[in-house]
Amino acid sequence: MHEKRHFQVLRPREMDEFVKAKDALTERILEIPVEELFKVESVEMEFPEEARIFKSIYCAQCGEPVAEHRARVENGEIVCIPCFNEYSRT
Repeated sequence: MHEKRHFQVLRPREMDEFVKAKDALTERILEIPVEELFKVESVEMEFPEEARIFKSIYCAQCGEPVAEHRARVENGEIVCIPCFNEYSRT
């Protein structure tokens, strides 16, 4: 029935059953003690190293800011990747 509800093809009687079941489940969840509904515990975590922050520079062609490490040099100008015309030997 849940799959039929997802595609909205329930008949009126099926829709009534679906709504009653949903309401009953909602009521049950609201009445459950928090300790039974959730498991709360302390955990130990290893945090990743701090992210490196790169300077923003502006693309010479479009003017958009770009992280310095993502910029490219084309014809002596610093450009963003979308503006960069990749060099090829062909």
